[in-house]
Amino acid sequence: MKNNVHIYPSPILFESRMFKIVKSISELNVYDNIYLLGISSKGLPESEIFKKNIIIKRLNIKEDDWKKTGLINNAIKIIKLSILTFKFLVKTKPKVIHAHNLASLPVSVFYKIFYTCKVVYDTHEIETEREGWSRFTRIVSKIFEFTFIKFTDITVVVNDVIADLYKKWYKINVISLLNTPEYSYSDLNNNYFRKKYKIKNKTKIFVYVGAFKESRGVLRYIDFIKKTKLNICFIFIGFGEQEDRMKLLAKDSNKFFVHKAVKEDSLIKLISSADYSLQAMLFQDNLSLSYKVALGNKFFQSCMVRLPMIGGGFDYQKKLIEEYHIGVTINNDDFQSIEKGFIKLLSMDLDLLKQNCKKIFEKYNWTNESTKIANYYKKYIF
Repeated sequence: MKNNVHIYPSPILFESRMFKIVKSISELNVYDNIYLLGISSKGLPESEIFKKNIIIKRLNIKEDDWKKTGLINNAIKIIKLSILTFKFLVKTKPKVIHAHNLASLPVSVFYKIFYTCKVVYDTHEIETEREGWSRFTRIVSKIFEFTFIKFTDITVVVNDVIADLYKKWYKINVISLLNTPEYSYSDLNNNYFRKKYKIKNKTKIFVYVGAFKESRGVLRYIDFIKKTKLNICFIFIGFGEQEDRMKLLAKDSNKFFVHKAVKEDSLIKLISSADYSLQAMLFQDNLSLSYKVALGNKFFQSCMVRLPMIGGGFDYQKKLIEEYHIGVTINNDDFQSIEKGFIKLLSMDLDLLKQNCKKIFEKYNWTNESTKIANYYKKYIF
């Protein structure tokens, strides 16, 4: 029996990149079962069918325990992840393992050494440059990555900038696989947000999708919207460490709203009822390299439903917004700079911006990106 395993220590609920990858691999019609191996969370089953031969398995590691920080906690949780994962791999005997983060890479390599299989290091960001990590943690993680990445058959990253960095650092083969959305039909004229929040027709709606973290600039956006007199409103969709604070600030406000996170198949219809997209924004001296060059699924989802955008502080995001003329990038996070950016965006030709969004999505979409999976499987895996 040919099995394919993907390891990522999360409850496997909103992992859009993983979901698209495993569906594309399933379409190769090579593997009997494809497993998504994650960790447990309250109310979630230990095992469930995702689609056809794709199965989600959750290890006995609590999500709250995994989120604990500190040297000792990190060591304990990675050791536990490795032990439980290794047992699962021995039981399922996969032909291919995808390690979706650095913590899952060592155990994947150890299994390969003892039992022979192929290993794909399928990174979601620059793994050794994560936001919030100390200098010591980054040094240790760099040593681990340098040690184990040489045993992988191919490394897959999320954009060309990161690919160039990995090639420079490790002298290895790297594939860039953008986290673009699958195309799905959506009514671009639906009024979901206006009806739900009783927003007037003349008020322009900006939607943010993603983690509610200070490092994404959400609190800066909220501070701005509370002060500005522009006829705009913000809607935040997601969850995270600032969620309770954001909900408290939004109480009795008609200028911004906090919407619960939804799965991707529902998300597209929701965001298509906005007028513009709020991309992550932050300007700080100690911004991690991983954040500086990041560009997630939410960027391309906005393009798919033709939402012109505003954002700033992120190199790759700035490059594409300016190159394809799909919005405005701001150069600082003070009130005057942000307001100037919004005024400029609102004065631009909306139809032309939407056409440019359509053009970029016609180039960057999962139909095009997924062909890279079949190609690297043929070259490095089969």
